[in-house]
Amino acid sequence: LLIGLAVNLAEIALETGGQDGSADALHRIQLHLENPGDRQFTRTIAGWCAARARTLDREGRSSEAKAALAAASTAYLQMLATENQPNPTLHLSAGRILSDLGRHDEAAETLLKASDADPTNPLIWSNLCLALSRAGDDEPAREACVKALDLSPGNVLASTETAQLLGRAGRWAEASGQVMGLLKSSIGELNDSREISRLESAAGYVVDGLHADGDRPAAGKVAGALGRFLSDRSRHDPAIDALLQATSLTPDNDNLWANLCLAYKRTGRATAALESCQHALELNPDHFWARVMSAEIFAGDGRWPRALRQAHMAAESPPPSGGYTSRLVRLAHQAAEAGRNTEACDLLRSINGPEAEAVTGALDDLDCLQPAPPGIDGR
Repeated sequence: LLIGLAVNLAEIALETGGQDGSADALHRIQLHLENPGDRQFTRTIAGWCAARARTLDREGRSSEAKAALAAASTAYLQMLATENQPNPTLHLSAGRILSDLGRHDEAAETLLKASDADPTNPLIWSNLCLALSRAGDDEPAREACVKALDLSPGNVLASTETAQLLGRAGRWAEASGQVMGLLKSSIGELNDSREISRLESAAGYVVDGLHADGDRPAAGKVAGALGRFLSDRSRHDPAIDALLQATSLTPDNDNLWANLCLAYKRTGRATAALESCQHALELNPDHFWARVMSAEIFAGDGRWPRALRQAHMAAESPPPSGGYTSRLVRLAHQAAEAGRNTEACDLLRSINGPEAEAVTGALDDLDCLQPAPPGIDGR
């Protein structure tokens, strides 16, 4: 089975890596035929099979992915059978694959051996948590997740699986806390596609659970945080879906409407974005970011009177957190480029708040600091 799969992988290498890659793969197969005890080759084949399985799974070819995983598990178990003592790296790899194949009891047993050999590895404990959870052993699973999180507080697998376990126990507030903590702490940091998908799934599970439990505000909060999280990672369609769900659960939350406006704006859907920003402004006329985004959308369409009106209103009510000047300055530069230099200078002069002094450079760039030309009477 391994040799046959390796030949298929060599054919893949020919397609993706050229003849040199294929020739190297075929050469190693020949060596294995002559030396069937070559552990390094077996380990290489196992790694290839596991990687290929992930690719096939992403392509929706589940049956082929399962076959590749089965081959990888055979290779890892073959190597483990010849080990004189536990090998935590091999046990971890084998356990993860066995769990993905649905062989949860074998996976848990294999990962327990890995944890005995390397009790300080959070990956082992988080994967043990997953295998035990999949087997329905919730209490041992929670204990394994706790150990993983003690060693690595930001561990995505342990956090999301803990949320699932808490939800199954009806402890939705605690499950929400796990997911929200991860969504907030991972802003700008978490970009691994598998971890994002895992977090998206766990958050959706918690939202549905909270909603079914009658806690619409909490469900809307989690859905909103998930939507912004996904939007910031360019996963626009699921982000919009999450934010639409959030606004339906808590329609009186101006920030959710503003985040929906942002998600639509990022996809170029100007009409839907403006409608969402308008909802935010109806709830909170001083919502700075809804004003700024509206101004940017109008400016992008060349509707400068509306753009500048929205920008002026935003400048008069800056957010206390700061960090707003650059967006208004950019709008002023765009207005100047559109031949509206006087209005651009007026916008810059209208900026209030603690960052007002930061616009001096922009005023100079647009010659807003130059004195007005003398009148007819020489003044």
